[in-house]
Amino acid sequence: MRLKAFAVLLSSASLFAAAEIKPKDMCAPPPGGSAPSLPAHILTGQGKIDFPITTSSAKAQEFFNQGVAQMHSFWATEAERSFLQASALDPQAAMPYWGIAMVAAGDYRPRFQLVRDGVPSNVKKQDGNPRTPLGGPGRAMAAAKKAQELSGKATDLEKLYIASIAARRNPQSKDPDGDYIKGLRAIVQDLPGAAPDARLQHSGQTACAGEHGGCGDSA
Repeated sequence: MRLKAFAVLLSSASLFAAAEIKPKDMCAPPPGGSAPSLPAHILTGQGKIDFPITTSSAKAQEFFNQGVAQMHSFWATEAERSFLQASALDPQAAMPYWGIAMVAAGDYRPRFQLVRDGVPSNVKKQDGNPRTPLGGPGRAMAAAKKAQELSGKATDLEKLYIASIAARRNPQSKDPDGDYIKGLRAIVQDLPGAAPDARLQHSGQTACAGEHGGCGDSA
């Protein structure tokens, strides 16, 4: 009888422990996480995106489009993998690095979630800061810098996109998220018909941000 009771107790403890284990969040890689491995593959069911970039490789364009679709689904790990594959296929293309800079930090989420979860609006290294420049955030900062270095042959639209994410990954900025939003607004204002993606990003970053009084107010 004692053996049976012990077995029931052990089973209950195991179930409780299993319930406490949280599933891995593929949408927000931890700050110390390493870059996803290659090769990436073209997957089905990712959504259809047509975001032309300056590239000499049709396959790089295909992986870039897939990365943007995955980014908009908040699937940051796979989006980074697709952008890395695009950059491997065309190392001189700037926009795949823009994509890496967008997602590698794990903070491509609606701004109200960043506020709710207490993610500091500061990319400088500090204890307890999920955006300290190590791991994913470090990759994002390096990618933003690389995108700027390769932007010489980029279109005006691409340069604006790169400038916006470079502002967010600037370790010297006192308000990187605010600078990023200003960059998105510049895209929408300067090229209103050519940048639907910027409108989407702007909406996500200003939703419930507080600057318009909270959820439900227009951006």
